[in-house]
Amino acid sequence: MIGTRVALPVLFVTSSFLGCAVAPGKMEWTNDLAAAKARASVDRLVIVHFTLPDGSPAATRAAAMERELDASAEVRASVAGHETVRLVATQHPKAFRAIFDTAPRLAVCVMDRDGLVVAARLGHAPCSDFVRFVRQAEEAYSLVATLSVDLKKLPMRGQRASQRRSAFLLAEAYLVSGNPFVAYKHFTLVTLLDSGDKSSRDEVIRACERLARIEVDRGNHREAREWLGHLEEENPDGAAHRSEVQLTEAMIAMAERRVQDAHAILSRLRADESNEEVDRVWFEYGRACHESGRDEDAKRAFTTVVSRFPDSRWRDAAAAELSHTGASDHSHEPGTTHRHKK
Repeated sequence: MIGTRVALPVLFVTSSFLGCAVAPGKMEWTNDLAAAKARASVDRLVIVHFTLPDGSPAATRAAAMERELDASAEVRASVAGHETVRLVATQHPKAFRAIFDTAPRLAVCVMDRDGLVVAARLGHAPCSDFVRFVRQAEEAYSLVATLSVDLKKLPMRGQRASQRRSAFLLAEAYLVSGNPFVAYKHFTLVTLLDSGDKSSRDEVIRACERLARIEVDRGNHREAREWLGHLEEENPDGAAHRSEVQLTEAMIAMAERRVQDAHAILSRLRADESNEEVDRVWFEYGRACHESGRDEDAKRAFTTVVSRFPDSRWRDAAAAELSHTGASDHSHEPGTTHRHKK
């Protein structure tokens, strides 16, 4: 439901080949994006895998990802009916930056025939992640496309409230589809369309929290703190969306090496079973326990995620953490954290 947090079916694994069923042969990729878009349709999207050239620093990892995707029967089944394009990212720097707003690197995105980028993720994508990524984009495409058209139809001047509402709904849809890059732009637009009334205040508060969360997930804790500061200006009593804001505060505290503060916040939040993000609260609580040397508590927290929330997007991340929690070579120095991509 738009306007609430949605538990997205994203898998996180430590072994890059985990969950891949290997089948003989290879997937067929084209390097002609324009032709692929011309062949696409409403039900036929374009999946673009950006790889790296031989000799680049990450070439070995890029080659490994290519082999994994090409050999996976699940990946092949997930892209059946879609156009598949493989491009060398460094040969298309402008197109890459337009999608990801960063320098070329290993990445994957899903777009439609008009170039609307439905989903995008940076970095290595294990085949199980890749399959879920494509499925997520398929499920959200219709909503993203519809809301994009609705926003474009609104006049540039006037109808500030309608523009703000449409931008917020579209940003939420992009989060669901797996494109935080475009979601970030639309949430920012929401903050710029603040009109000072009650409905505007609520949407701006929610947008600021989303922006802070996106930044901390990217590892940008200073920028996240700035957005949380804007939120506090709009929400001085802290009453609106308290649990979401406190979870984001705890995540920022972890990034700022204030592990004990994060642990205290998350200890309180995990008691609230009505929290829509209780699965992530338990996951982040496990991380805070682990980073503060409470490995037994961390194991119990990660086990809770795995056993109580089988459909959670954090389940596989928790299982991965369980595999090395308490390892003798792990440092418990505050601030030594593990990042998990969205």
